[in-house]
Amino acid sequence: MIVLALLACGPDATAPATGQLAFGLPLVNDGQLYAGVARVDITPSITETFDDLDGDYYFDGCPTDPTASRSSCLEPFDDANGNGRFDAVWMGGWGGGGRAARGVHDAIYATALVLALDGEYLALVSLDAVGLLEYRTTRMRQRLDEAGFAADRVVVANTHTHQGPDTVGLWGNLDELITGLDPEYQASLEDAVHDAVYAAATTAVPVAPTQGAVNLVNLDPAYSGAPFGGTNPDDRMLGLVRDGRDPILVDDQVLTLALDGANGRLATVVSYSAHPEVVGYENDLIGADYVGVTRALIEDDAGGTAMFLPSAVGGMQSAHGGTLPAVDEAGAPVYDDAGERVFITGDGYEYARVAGTLVAQAALAAPVDDTPWDTLSVRSTAVMLPLTNLGFQVALRTDVLDQPWDSLVTSNECPGMGTDPEVIACVSTGVWHLQLGPISLGTVPGELLPELFYGVPAEPGMESAAARSTDPRFPHHPAACDDADWSTCREQETDGDCACEDMHAAPYVLSYDEAMPALADTLPGPYRAVIGLANGYIGYAIPEPDYSSIANAITGIEGNHSEEWYSGGSRMAPAIQDGWLALEP
Repeated sequence: MIVLALLACGPDATAPATGQLAFGLPLVNDGQLYAGVARVDITPSITETFDDLDGDYYFDGCPTDPTASRSSCLEPFDDANGNGRFDAVWMGGWGGGGRAARGVHDAIYATALVLALDGEYLALVSLDAVGLLEYRTTRMRQRLDEAGFAADRVVVANTHTHQGPDTVGLWGNLDELITGLDPEYQASLEDAVHDAVYAAATTAVPVAPTQGAVNLVNLDPAYSGAPFGGTNPDDRMLGLVRDGRDPILVDDQVLTLALDGANGRLATVVSYSAHPEVVGYENDLIGADYVGVTRALIEDDAGGTAMFLPSAVGGMQSAHGGTLPAVDEAGAPVYDDAGERVFITGDGYEYARVAGTLVAQAALAAPVDDTPWDTLSVRSTAVMLPLTNLGFQVALRTDVLDQPWDSLVTSNECPGMGTDPEVIACVSTGVWHLQLGPISLGTVPGELLPELFYGVPAEPGMESAAARSTDPRFPHHPAACDDADWSTCREQETDGDCACEDMHAAPYVLSYDEAMPALADTLPGPYRAVIGLANGYIGYAIPEPDYSSIANAITGIEGNHSEEWYSGGSRMAPAIQDGWLALEP
């Protein structure tokens, strides 16, 4: 596998000799931090649309019937090129697919930040995409490697916007096994990443860093519901996150890195968790969701180019369907005639504006630590992720996903292959640890549940199912499950009167290995965060003890375990945990 060759040097990777790297990036031992940033527009061209006759934002026609002449084909489409097929730009995210873009709300981008310090270097790339599978990111890194920019020093992440094109393949029409991918668009993303890294490296200048982090739960009581000591009318809101999966454990940290050169602000990097899905699924316009708002406000205020990196977005970290404290166009809180705070509920572009504004305000307030960097290090190790999700097998075997079957590992290099009937193949990928002065970042090729990073609080509901009926962290837990046995529930639909799709592991732990630490504990320094959906995307990383074997696309069971539908499988989190431990200093 290509990726194994790229990662062979693993944690002992060394920088090239002092001098200049390809693209002219300075590699000199002068104690000076250099940075360059560049942005490439990746907004797709929309050439064919459809008549949304029922107003549900989904295409209810047939992809080979432009005029909807057949009785089962309810909506016609504009066959602009006359090939008899609907050449749609399918939008990524939300259920089984079928959203075809009918316009553009705001541009989407590939943004690259290149850093160099004392001979060490790194390229961080962020794409406004729902995700890129390992096959595509490996091609991107390999192309840069061939140009002299080592592949193991490139991290390609995705903002996870649900308003961009389908870059995975899941959101065309799965019922008819129609992929949501456009091969030409996928290839254009490779060009965009190469060009953005090239432009960033060739324009690198000396910079001074400033960094900091804030937890939203501490900023404003309006950001959290009453059970968590706040004033938000939604009891499930915690630090602007409405966690959709029990237990309510969130990543509400906004970590910010500001880089200033001789001419002012060069770049601002923001790490945050909540899904860019707050516009909702009743939308057919391409855009970056609240992320675009956050970046624009930061750039208007501080100058330079803003980059967004997703953190632990799994489990389900989102503000969609929740309640946010309203702010006006100037960003000031809105109050009613009685002097009470006004809240906004739901989804849509106004909701996204409010969400993006609140995150931008936190990001702009965060960087107060001007400690100079004495370290820039990049370490990586190969990771085999065993796939056990049968839905993935169907999608991979039918070429729906952007991961050819022959790019997978089906030999005995894949743990469990040939001995465990649940393992269908392995994705050969990797994890990275990045040390940027006082900032430590670790990558995950998917959507990490925050508890895997931060750990589980020592509370009664975490230990015992019987304590959950009155525990605000378990709003979905039914009293009928107080006495249920999780070892039974993870394998079948009911345990007595308990609907197992709404129960979670009891006790709720991170691993069957009692010694397994929270991933944050493997990183040094005062500022620590995950980079999610990085150098691969294999869905949700769920604590293995809480992984439901019965919740999947084959059975149709989901409940409070819908993340299992979109996870590579129960072995994903353990493989990532082991990879991080291998990189521990």
